[in-house]
Amino acid sequence: MLSSMSRTASPIVLAPEGQATLEGRTRGGRLSYRHVVRTKSITMAADRVPNQDIAPALKVSRPPVQLWRERFLVLRVAGLEQGAPRPGRTPRVSEKKIRAVVDATLHTTPPAATYWSTRTTEAPSVTLARQIRR
Repeated sequence: MLSSMSRTASPIVLAPEGQATLEGRTRGGRLSYRHVVRTKSITMAADRVPNQDIAPALKVSRPPVQLWRERFLVLRVAGLEQGAPRPGRTPRVSEKKIRAVVDATLHTTPPAATYWSTRTTEAPSVTLARQIRR
């Protein structure tokens, strides 16, 4: 019963030129350390080394090895290039308000002045005062 419940990772099959490309990337010296570790994990996975053996060999935990394997299966080499998109914080000022202030400063002049300053820019839109000064 236990043997049917054990999970195995999806096998990675590389063509000989793909294997050579990945091995060249690990030896090239142009990639950052994290990209080299990701590439090494894929070459080890292609050699049928299990994830639990890859992780200690590369001095990383097992979840990233699983993640890189899954990304490689879906996106191939491009999956190793980029990190996951991060959400970040929500902007305090909407894109619409920013566009309106920029448009106003570029295409109009302030009353009784020849150019916009931070003080004259923040007068019509008090909510943006701190952001305009930045």
